[in-house]
Amino acid sequence: LFEAVRFSALKKQSSASKKSAWTAVGPDVFPSPGNSYVGMGRINCIAFHPTDSNTFWVGVAQGGVWKTIDGGTAWTPLTDALPVTRISDIAVNKADPDIMYVCVGDYAYLGVSLQLDARKRNTHFGLGVYKTLDGGISWQPTGLTFSQTDGDASLMRRVFMHRNNPDTLVAAGINGIWKSLDAGSTWTQIMDTIIWDIEYDPLNPEVLYASTGYIASYDTGSAGIMKSVDFGSTWNALNSGIPPTQQAQRVELAIAPSDPNYIYAIACDMIGGLQGVYRSIDAGATWSMQTGSFPNVLEWYDGSGSDGQGTYDLSLMVSPFDKNIIYTGGINMWTSPDGGLTWNGCSSWWTQSGTSLHADQHQFAYNPLDGKYYVCNDAGISRTDTILPGSWSDFWNVSNYEWPTNWEFVSNNMQISSFYRLGLCKSYPEYLLAGAQDNSTFFKSQSTWQHV
Repeated sequence: LFEAVRFSALKKQSSASKKSAWTAVGPDVFPSPGNSYVGMGRINCIAFHPTDSNTFWVGVAQGGVWKTIDGGTAWTPLTDALPVTRISDIAVNKADPDIMYVCVGDYAYLGVSLQLDARKRNTHFGLGVYKTLDGGISWQPTGLTFSQTDGDASLMRRVFMHRNNPDTLVAAGINGIWKSLDAGSTWTQIMDTIIWDIEYDPLNPEVLYASTGYIASYDTGSAGIMKSVDFGSTWNALNSGIPPTQQAQRVELAIAPSDPNYIYAIACDMIGGLQGVYRSIDAGATWSMQTGSFPNVLEWYDGSGSDGQGTYDLSLMVSPFDKNIIYTGGINMWTSPDGGLTWNGCSSWWTQSGTSLHADQHQFAYNPLDGKYYVCNDAGISRTDTILPGSWSDFWNVSNYEWPTNWEFVSNNMQISSFYRLGLCKSYPEYLLAGAQDNSTFFKSQSTWQHV
């Protein structure tokens, strides 16, 4: 009852923040007809409640933080009052879920030179790390904040709380790694280097792994992997074999929940395609390249192409039950049964036959409370009980081929579509036509939206 009352208060706060001059008109449900080209909008990240399987939060590329308390049927926005509603990461206090931290800004656009190109999309930049003590009713900046005029330097990618001491935090972004001992009030810069990802050991709360990056468009940085055994106070570079410059850019990490000695890394190359998949079976002491540039699991189709979008969309996850089964995604989802030596497709954004996951995978996560796998992509969030490998050969050659994984779309009732342009009709004022980022074109007549 308490949670329901507070959720009602959040809705009122969100409604009040919009003022009476604006009314939401949608779309807020998956459009009809639906297919793998269409969705609600891009979601960057997800965080789960520590004890309630029906409660989780998502960070939206354009739309802030949204919360559900009924497993994804209804959603409430928590950050409409923030000056920037782009979220790259969410950290939830396991002992008190009312306390959360978020990275404000869109890290997926790192290196796009937004301040230089003709589009001037300055709101892709960030504000640093913000905090709430009341479950998202109000938010305050922590001591690690930036101005959007700082450009890319304002972007933070990850924020973590120590599992045994939530007042101790680590955050990371383009300007390095920062640590706080006082719940975010003050921060110390530990390292000044570009960070793409940080992951923590599921058993040892002191152990963190971080991936550094090289940005080709700026010709700066150095790709690699580091390890900390004191929750981010000190770091040691690991001999991962990832080329530091001119070959690898972004590196994503994943640790096997069943055996944290098994650590995986995937790196994209200079044009966004696969540079390599790497594995350590001894907690980072030694590494082997499991896959080279083929199959290119980051390209648009069956892995035979050369490029991709690895600096924009790149995900990696290890099965919670088998340390040799991994899942990765750039545009589509792929899985390997043998630690990255061989690969099978799991999805295709192209609706040549059947439907599947939408394109552009930004984060994979497993929720042990409900036993489901969650995928954040440019359509929103989808989930499934089991991820099954498919066949690219059958996709190309079998009529009406369906990818075997059954995905449930759980992003309805969020208004998160990123519209580039809209048009109104002079003769019929109720008509509205709008083009969305990676979700095609929507048409509204009266109160009904459809995909055209």
